[in-house]
Amino acid sequence: MRLNRLRELREDRNMSQQALADLVNTSQQNIYKYDNGITEPDIQMLKSLADVFHTSIDYIVEYDDGDYRRILSEISFKDEDSLIDIPVPKDNNRINSNKLHLLVSYEKCRPPVREHILFIMEEPAKLQ
Repeated sequence: MRLNRLRELREDRNMSQQALADLVNTSQQNIYKYDNGITEPDIQMLKSLADVFHTSIDYIVEYDDGDYRRILSEISFKDEDSLIDIPVPKDNNRINSNKLHLLVSYEKCRPPVREHILFIMEEPAKLQ
C-alpha cells in the first residue's frame, strides 16, 4: 500500500520526512518507506500519524468506508444463507470499519451462529 495521502498531508504542511519522523518517534527511512510503498506502518504508527495530522486512519490509508455495499456484494453466500436488507447508516450512508467488519463476519456465519451473536449483542444493549 502506498500512502499517497500521508505524503500529501506532509507536503501540504511543508514538512520533511525527518520532521514527521521526529513527531511520531521513528526514523526518516521509515517515513520514506511508507511514502514509497516499501513497507506499511503498523496500527500504532497509523494512530500516531492520524494524531499528528488531525485526521482519521481511514483517510490516511484511503479507505472509503462508504464502499461497504461493494464489499458485501463480493462475498459469496451459500444458498441457505440470505442477505438481509442492510440498514443505511444515518450519517450520510457511511459506516466505520469496525461496523463493516462485524457485519461482514456476521454474514459469513451460519444461521445458528447468527442467533448466538444476536443474543450476545442484544443483552448488553438492554442494560443501557
